Amino acid sequence: MHRYLRLASLLVWVTLSLAQVAAAHAQADRRCFAETGHCIAGPLRAFWERHGGLAVFGLPITPPQYEPVEGRSYRVQWFERARFELHPESAPPYNVLLGRLGAQLLADAAPAPAVEPPGDAADGCRSFAETGQRVCGAVLAAWRASGLELDGRAGFAEAESLALFGLPISPLESRTLADGRVYQVQWFERARFELHPENAPPYNVLLGRLGYELRGGIAPPAEPAPGAVPTLPPPDEAAARLRVPAGFAVRVFAAGLDTPRLMAVGPDGALLVAERGAGRVVRLPDRDGDGRADGVEPLVSGLRAPHNMEWHSGCLYVAENHQVSRHCDTSGDGLPDNRAAVVALPTGGGHTSRTLRIGPDGMLYVAAGSTCNVCAEADPRRGAILRYTLDGGIPADNPFAADPNPERRPVWAEGLRNSVDFLFLPDGQLWASHNGRDNMLGPQAKDERPLEEVLVGVQGGRHHGWPYCTSERPDGGLEPGPGPYVERPDPSGDVPGAPAGFRCEDAVPALFTAVAHAAPLGLARYDGAQLPPAYHGDIFVALHGSWNRTPPAPCQVLHIRVEDGRPLASSDFLSGFQREETQPCGEAWGRPAGVSVGSDGALYVSDDHSGRIYRIVHTAQP
Repeated sequence: MHRYLRLASLLVWVTLSLAQVAAAHAQADRRCFAETGHCIAGPLRAFWERHGGLAVFGLPITPPQYEPVEGRSYRVQWFERARFELHPESAPPYNVLLGRLGAQLLADAAPAPAVEPPGDAADGCRSFAETGQRVCGAVLAAWRASGLELDGRAGFAEAESLALFGLPISPLESRTLADGRVYQVQWFERARFELHPENAPPYNVLLGRLGYELRGGIAPPAEPAPGAVPTLPPPDEAAARLRVPAGFAVRVFAAGLDTPRLMAVGPDGALLVAERGAGRVVRLPDRDGDGRADGVEPLVSGLRAPHNMEWHSGCLYVAENHQVSRHCDTSGDGLPDNRAAVVALPTGGGHTSRTLRIGPDGMLYVAAGSTCNVCAEADPRRGAILRYTLDGGIPADNPFAADPNPERRPVWAEGLRNSVDFLFLPDGQLWASHNGRDNMLGPQAKDERPLEEVLVGVQGGRHHGWPYCTSERPDGGLEPGPGPYVERPDPSGDVPGAPAGFRCEDAVPALFTAVAHAAPLGLARYDGAQLPPAYHGDIFVALHGSWNRTPPAPCQVLHIRVEDGRPLASSDFLSGFQREETQPCGEAWGRPAGVSVGSDGALYVSDDHSGRIYRIVHTAQP
C-alpha cells in the first residue's frame, strides 16, 4: 500500500513539475514592453525579431486577439506600424502574414497632390507595372534596405522587400499627417514611407505608424490569464440582489446614466455606451483598474436617440434614429472632432432604435425595425437589415441594387420585424435577435405564441417571415430552445395578404427561441480570456422581458452554448431583476438592454431601466 502511495505522490510531483516547466517556458518566451504594457510571444515574437523588430514594426499596441480578416477569424496582434496575422496551418515564415494597412488607410484617405521625387536621375527609379507606380531615390533605397528574410542570404532580394512592404500604390505625394505637419509620402500595400530631409540617412525616410492610426491608439495591457482572480469592488446592491452562476460575481460598474443601450469598446480599451436618453455617446474608463468606472465622459453629444456605435479606421459610426453619422478623430487625440451624416434612415411609427455593424466585407449594415405590430410596410427599409458602403452608397452586389424602387436598393434582408441587435461570426455568418409580433390569435394564445426568435441566421436577399409567417416547430410544440424550426403562416386575422408568389416555406426560420415576448435586445459573442475557456464562442443575450404576457417573460441575460457553429442550449446567466415571477418587467428593479465583452475580458450589461452598467467577472472561486 505504501508503495502505491509513494508512486502516486511521485506521479503528482512529476505532473506538477512538468506544469511548472511549461509555465516557466511560456513565461520565458514572452518579451514585454513597459512602454505599452504589451508582450509578444511564440511565432509572433519570432517573426517580429527576425524581420525588423522595433525599426520596422514598432512596439506592440494590443495583446494577441481574434479579429475578422477578409471574412474569416484570425489571431492577430497590432503593432505601431503593422498588424500580424497568425496562420498556423502554414510553415514559417508564412505562418505570420502582414495586414495590408497601407491599402486600407489610403482607401479611406482624401486625395493628395502628387510631387516630383527629390534628387536627380542619378538616384534611379524602379517602375512597377502591376500598379503603374514608380519609386525613386531615398524611398526606393529605404524600400530595398528591408525585407522578410526568405532565402537565408545576406541583404534583401526584391522579392523579400515586396513580401514585407508590398507594391507601391500611390505616387510620391504631399500629405498632412497626424502631427499637423506636411510631408512627402509614398504609400505601399503594407506601409507608408515618409521623407524627413532634416534627418541624416537612414532616418531621412521613416515608416508611418499605420497600426497606431488604424487601431486608434494603444489598447490597455493584456488581460489576466484565465483563472486569475480579477479586481472586484466590495459587494453592492447588485451583488446582493442579482444572481449569477457559481464562480461568478456581479457589481455595478457605472450608474446614473439616461437610458443606456448598446455598448462597444473604444480604441483605448474604454467602454463606450450609447446614452440614448441624453442624446450622446459616453466613455466609461477604468484607469485605476478597480472594477468601477472613473466617471462618465461625453465623447459625442447632440445626437438623436443614439442606439449603438462602432469605431472603424479612426472614426466613430453612430446609429441614430434618423441617420448614421460618422465622427472622425482628425487630430489623433482620441476625441472625434469632425462630424458628417453618412446615410438618412426612415423614421416614424414604432420601433425607433437603429443598430449598425461594420461587416467583415467592410460594408455598413443597419437594422431598422418596423413601424407597426403587423402590417405590410410602405417603406421596404422598415422591418429589414440594410447594407451600404461606408459613405452611404448602394453596394453593387446588394440583392436589390437594381430595383426600380430606390428605397428597396439598400435592403439586405427583409421580414425582420425588429432585430434590435446582430453580430457577425468569425466565418462571416450574420446572427440577429428578432422581436416577434404581439397579440397573436387571442388573449390566451398570445402568452405562448409566437416563440421569441432569439437567434436568426440572417440570409442576404432572403425573406425571414414577418408579417406573414412565424417560426414554429415542425410538430407544433411550444418548447423554446434550439431548432429545427420552419416558417408557417400566421393564422391571426390581422395578417395582411402576402405578395404574389410568396411562400412561408421559403422564408428563413429561427435558429434558437425563448418564451413568447421575451424581447431579445443586445447580443455578444464571448471572445475574451477572463471567463473560463468553455464560454469562448458562446452567445449572451439581453432579454428585456415582456409588457403584456401572463406570467411575464423574465428580464434577464441568457447564456447560449454554441458548438460547431450551432446554438445548442441555454441557461440563465444574470437574473433577479424581478421581485417575483409575476412582477412585470416594467416595474422591476432593472431591465437588461445590451451585452458587451470588455477589453478586460469581463462581461458588461447595460440596464436602460435603472441607468446602470453591470460588470460580471469569473472569480475562479466556486
